[in-house]
Amino acid sequence: MSPYVDPTAKRPRKPKIPEFGSDTQVDEEILRSMQLWIKDNKNTCMNIGLLETKPAWFELLLSPNGWLEGDILFPANVNGNHWVTVEVNLKERAVKVYDTYPDANSVGEILRWVTCLRKMLPSLLVHAVPDTYNDPTSFVVERPEKGVPHQRNKSDCGIFTLKFLEYIWAEKQFDIEAKDGAPLRVKIATKIFQNSKQVPSVNDAN
Repeated sequence: MSPYVDPTAKRPRKPKIPEFGSDTQVDEEILRSMQLWIKDNKNTCMNIGLLETKPAWFELLLSPNGWLEGDILFPANVNGNHWVTVEVNLKERAVKVYDTYPDANSVGEILRWVTCLRKMLPSLLVHAVPDTYNDPTSFVVERPEKGVPHQRNKSDCGIFTLKFLEYIWAEKQFDIEAKDGAPLRVKIATKIFQNSKQVPSVNDAN
């Protein structure tokens, strides 16, 4: 029997998770503990799995309009064959695109793609939260170069996109280089496999 997962096999449906149901009660003791931690530990970090976050993140999460105060991070696929990291700062009305393959064609495609984004965002904000955002003018677009490595092949963009998301989230300066693409692949693949419940032993695999 193979120790690995059969992606075609039928699996039982997972039961609905009730933790966030409307009838679920909040643990008041844990809530007070979180509120005290936020108040007394402004500059510390908490490990929430693979990432570390500061109290400010919990404050944004607790606020109904907290998403308007923080940055929006997401990976974006351009032209169906290239990945970049996008950071949107709603307060500064700026869109940053981190691109590791800045040849002329890539830059042109990204500029065409991001033009739609920088014009669409303010329109959506004016419509969704007119009391907070009433300026429909386009956002500014930036392509940071400092610390952004230039990949040596046409396949490492996705790997660097993942790392940029991690670094920006942790508020750390980029310290990766183009040569790090291959070892980063190994580290990411190993970590994903490690966190799977289907990790076989060496003896089982042989």
